[in-house]
Amino acid sequence: MDEAQWQKNNFLRIIDGTYDWPAEVQGIDSYTIGLCGLRYEEDSGKLHVHLRRPGLLIGPKGATINAVQKLFGGNLCIHEVDIIRDDYQPKEVSCD
Repeated sequence: MDEAQWQKNNFLRIIDGTYDWPAEVQGIDSYTIGLCGLRYEEDSGKLHVHLRRPGLLIGPKGATINAVQKLFGGNLCIHEVDIIRDDYQPKEVSCD
């Protein structure tokens, strides 16, 4: 399994609660947050997450996203996807 596939699978395992992760991450899943796509950049090592509802992943006061960022070493970029509008342009919400 290559690095990109491993990162994508690891993110899905964390979000969908396959393992016992921190309490901040539990209670959300890929369907609830509206996961539309995952893209991994080999050169920068960043995982780009495209969501319809990024606020649910960010959580109250950023608690959830901070816990997920720790698990991924801060290499996570969140993009908001608006599927209602015709002129689709993903909006970057969080990227370190």
